[in-house]
Amino acid sequence: MRNNWYGGLHWRAILTLTLFHASVGFAETRIDQHLLGVTEKGLREAVAAVVKVPKPTLGPRGTRGIFSLPNARAYGEAYDTTFFFKAGRLTRIEQRRAASIDLCDSGYVSLITQMDLVYGRVGSSLLGAKTGDGNQSTAWVADRFKVVAYKFQNLSLCEFLVAFEPHEVRDASEL
Repeated sequence: MRNNWYGGLHWRAILTLTLFHASVGFAETRIDQHLLGVTEKGLREAVAAVVKVPKPTLGPRGTRGIFSLPNARAYGEAYDTTFFFKAGRLTRIEQRRAASIDLCDSGYVSLITQMDLVYGRVGSSLLGAKTGDGNQSTAWVADRFKVVAYKFQNLSLCEFLVAFEPHEVRDASEL
């Protein structure tokens, strides 16, 4: 009886270690600024669960959202992610999630707190300050990328959007 128990334990340990190493080896890539600039093939290789959408979403500045990743974990919550391409390169990542109206303000504060831990503490700006509509945004800018967190709110909607884009410095002659 002891040999069977020991033998079973031995195989369970081997199976557990094998599954652990497999999960570590195939862990998903973070969905953040590090992906900006990759090709479609590079995105599929980096994020195995990404899905090509049947109808592209038109994005800002001529970008097209052609891949998505539903329910991706970010900032302690599940976000639906869209990957936007232009000229064959990933130029924008959008992560969206709806929240309860009652928890809209506290949810946004939590999101900003999580992002401050990664990108540093910055000030926020009110998008709709003149109308008092409650929309807000907070931006973090680095040498090669920028990330903006938005809160859109009205009487029946609370939505958060986190957008990553390359940071392009332009001089006045290009404006």
